[in-house]
Amino acid sequence: MKLTNQLSYWASRQPYQAIPLIIVIEITNVLLGIIVGSAMLKGCSPAVFMGMIAGLILLKVIIRRYAALRLVDITSQARFVFQKQAFFYLFCLNLFTYTIAGGILGRMTAHPEGTAALYSSLSSTSETVSSRTSGETKLSFREKMYQKMARRSTNSADGNAGHRVGYFLLFLLGVGLAILGAALSCNIACSGYGVAAVLVFLLTIGVLAGGFYFFGRGIDQNMKPYKDMTRDERKREGRRYLRTLAGTVGAMGLLMLISALTN
Repeated sequence: MKLTNQLSYWASRQPYQAIPLIIVIEITNVLLGIIVGSAMLKGCSPAVFMGMIAGLILLKVIIRRYAALRLVDITSQARFVFQKQAFFYLFCLNLFTYTIAGGILGRMTAHPEGTAALYSSLSSTSETVSSRTSGETKLSFREKMYQKMARRSTNSADGNAGHRVGYFLLFLLGVGLAILGAALSCNIACSGYGVAAVLVFLLTIGVLAGGFYFFGRGIDQNMKPYKDMTRDERKREGRRYLRTLAGTVGAMGLLMLISALTN
C-alpha cells in the first residue's frame, strides 16, 4: 500500500512523466493478455468464448455500478483507497479481456478454414470406404479437388500465421502511436502553435486508421500477401484503407461533437 501511495503521489506531481508510463503498462497488458490467451484458450469453442465475454461484460457493469454507489458515502481518504482498488480490479478485467481476444486470435490462426477441413474429412472417409469395397477404384474428380483444397488451406494457414501476428502487432503499434500523437498535439496546441497541432492530429488520425486497417487484414479469412496481389486487388486494398480512414475521421469527428455538446 505504501508503494502505491508513493506512485500515486509521484504521478500527481509529474503527470507528463506518468502518462508515458501508463501507456507502456497498458501496452504490456495488451501483449501479455494476447500471448497468454493465444497459448491457453485457442482450443476453446465459440460458445465458451461467448460465455466468457458475457460474464466479463456483466462483471464490469457490476463493478462500475458498485463503485459509483460506494463513492457517495465515504470520506476522502477512504475514497482514495477505494478508487485504487477499483482501478486495480478494472486493470485485471482488461487483462482478462485481452486474454479472451488472444484466445479468439489463436483459434482463428489454428482453424482458418473450417470448410476445407470438412472437405478433407469427407474425402478421406470416401476414400477409405471406396478402398474397402474396391481396392482399385480411382478417386473421383470432386474428391481430388477436395483434397487439393485441404492441402492448399493447410499450407496457407502455416504461411499466414506469422503474418496475422505481425498485423496484430502493427495494430497495437498504431494505437500506441495514436495515443502519443494525441497527447503531443494537445501539448503543441497549449503552447500556442495551432497549425502544427492540427497537422500532428491529422497524422495521428492517419496512423490510427492504419492500425485499424492492419487489424482488418489480420482477421481476414482469405488473407493474401501484398506482393502476391494482382493490380486490381491492390487497388481494392487501397480503397479499403481509404474507407477505413474515412470511418476513423467520421468517428473522431462524432466523438468530438458529442464531447463539445456535453460540455
